[in-house]
Amino acid sequence: MNIIKFDHRIHSLHRAAELVLSAYEFSSADNNQTRKTVMSLIESGNNFLGHENMYISIEKDTITGLIVCYAGKSGGTLQALIRLLTELRLKELISLIILNAELLHTGYTPELCEDDFYISLVVVDERQRGKGLGTKLIHKALEIAEEKGCSKVVLDVESDNGTARALYEKLGFTLKDENPKSVKGAVPSEIFTMEYSILNRAQDMQNRIKV
Repeated sequence: MNIIKFDHRIHSLHRAAELVLSAYEFSSADNNQTRKTVMSLIESGNNFLGHENMYISIEKDTITGLIVCYAGKSGGTLQALIRLLTELRLKELISLIILNAELLHTGYTPELCEDDFYISLVVVDERQRGKGLGTKLIHKALEIAEEKGCSKVVLDVESDNGTARALYEKLGFTLKDENPKSVKGAVPSEIFTMEYSILNRAQDMQNRIKV
């Protein structure tokens, strides 16, 4: 199993969009227009689902999981997304899904700094869960953040997703605040923001070398 950068010229946009929609638990994920919309967002780039920010796990030529992550505010502004959504002539429902997801960036984590590294999405094929793939995808993001010279990694986790929160804590993430943040109209409505210090990662790596 390899974790590599997604290449929209080679890898399946259809499969990537399928995984993205599964993460949002969208009840009409099999809707052809909806899937095409997400494929267009991934392919066009310069937005928080853009191909330039996506890394995938591959096994037997099949995408089994993906992670979307980027430095600072480079994931695309709300204004740019609205323009793109208009150009794609999106239906109201998918527009709400994408804009709600953007709220996680502008509403829950408005204080992102340029040297922060943000993980906006982690998803593993349900048939591949329980094999440590999510952990490997997170480690890949930590490596990229360190290579880019970022000071910390930031992510959001649903307040009622104890399994994901436990995983992030095991990997060294800590809660930024004890109480979840809430943004009216966003889905999900309550989120914990968690952080990981890249400085601590560098120190951990040095300690392992010494041992």
